[in-house]
Amino acid sequence: MAITRYLIEANHPDLPVPTGGLLLTSPWADMSLQHHRPGGTSETNYESDYVGSLLNVENYAMVAFIGIHDPREYLHNPYMSPASPFLPHNMKVFDQRWPRTMIIAGGGEMMLDEIKSLKHAMVEGGVKVTWCEMEDAVHDFFSCPPFEEQSQKGFEVVVEWLKTGRSTLPHE
Repeated sequence: MAITRYLIEANHPDLPVPTGGLLLTSPWADMSLQHHRPGGTSETNYESDYVGSLLNVENYAMVAFIGIHDPREYLHNPYMSPASPFLPHNMKVFDQRWPRTMIIAGGGEMMLDEIKSLKHAMVEGGVKVTWCEMEDAVHDFFSCPPFEEQSQKGFEVVVEWLKTGRSTLPHE
């Protein structure tokens, strides 16, 4: 998403925006962690998702991604947290310049709430979004052997989306 945002904002003729589409699988969309709240999927899916046992890795990933930037930058930077509730209200995070996008998420993943917020922000901005939520699947389920059935279904949905170029599928 950050590279796509850069290409859109740069508006450079030698760096075109992708036109075929943007495929996001279990995107990390809110480093502010504001979607981690009691009763949310960060709590209700804690036992079902392996991410809960990797919180130290997640924190390392955040530190590595932020790099030399101010540690609070993730609160209001759309490159880092396009689904953050701390983004300025007058900031248009997404618009029609974004390519059609498919978002795939696992129904059992801890980050499901923030991924749904990302979807909402994209749709609100005028992006053509295809949503696919695989029931009971965990974060990045495509790479997890126990989720072979969901992975196969996910690949089929992606192939259909790529073949047809449609922005919606019947099971949305």
